[in-house]
Amino acid sequence: MNGPPASARLLLIALGHSYRRDDAAGAAVIDAVTDRDPGCFGCLHHSGDPSDLIDRWHGRDTILVDAAPATDLTGCFQVFEPIPEPGAALDRSALERVPGSVGSTHALSLAQALELAMMLDRLPRTLSLVAVAGEDFGFGDGLTPGTHRAVSAATRWLLAARFPSSPCA
Repeated sequence: MNGPPASARLLLIALGHSYRRDDAAGAAVIDAVTDRDPGCFGCLHHSGDPSDLIDRWHGRDTILVDAAPATDLTGCFQVFEPIPEPGAALDRSALERVPGSVGSTHALSLAQALELAMMLDRLPRTLSLVAVAGEDFGFGDGLTPGTHRAVSAATRWLLAARFPSSPCA
């Protein structure tokens, strides 16, 4: 895992495993964002270990990028905001709408990690989840064509739509 600079308030975290095909979508988005402008965000690749994740996002504006099994949404991504603004309560219904939120390739699901963070008073300041539609989560490397399209779209959104005044856009 590569840590972001301590001064970076906005933290962009890629969840997933590079050798589980489309599960590497988060890493692909972050790589594309940092290729465009390495200083734009505090970025890190993360395996999903809940205790480390909770420590890293505590008190920060955080965007998680992860693959979600959604073959009916091939080529697309969705954005969910479980903590849309500072001081807002955790919106559990936002997590329930994430495709594939019942299962996870991580030790704990995102919902479980957030519940634990809430109990420990270690929630992020804000939290958005960019869920990139994935098709194949088997062992191997390389994204499927639909997930590759979704990665490109999510990258464009992060750089332009989400942060229009950013020097990265």
